[in-house]
Amino acid sequence: NLLVLYAVDNTKQKRPNEISEVLRSILREVQELNATQQEIDFFVQQQESEWQKRIFYRIFTNQHTMLPQVFNQLQQTRECMQQASDFNATNGCVESLRPFMYQANLSPIYNQTIANLETSEAILEQLNRDIFMLAPKIACINKSKNIADVIECQ
Repeated sequence: NLLVLYAVDNTKQKRPNEISEVLRSILREVQELNATQQEIDFFVQQQESEWQKRIFYRIFTNQHTMLPQVFNQLQQTRECMQQASDFNATNGCVESLRPFMYQANLSPIYNQTIANLETSEAILEQLNRDIFMLAPKIACINKSKNIADVIECQ
């Protein structure tokens, strides 16, 4: 799902930059306490709600900027592929999606090199599915005023 952009950190996957920035600032706050473990636990308990708000705000602002860009790029890529005269041109069309692969959790199919009609058709089918799935959500996302509204867009 394109709206589920954030996964739990593990050794194989990085957190998105905007979340990492917030988490680094939280870590700095805790490290600067120079306190006992009990005092740190109390501080964390007191600050947890504020930290969640900071993270959710970053996710919310990202939804408002990045997802409409991804949607537009999906549409442009599909149009470009439909007009492409050969596989080199088709590969050039898909290249424009690659910067969004990680941020938008796009299908790995967009990383494939197009060397035959079968691959080209598979990518076009995936584009159509992604566009179809995301289209009704864009209006909802644009109207959302907070993270709870964005979650309702799913």
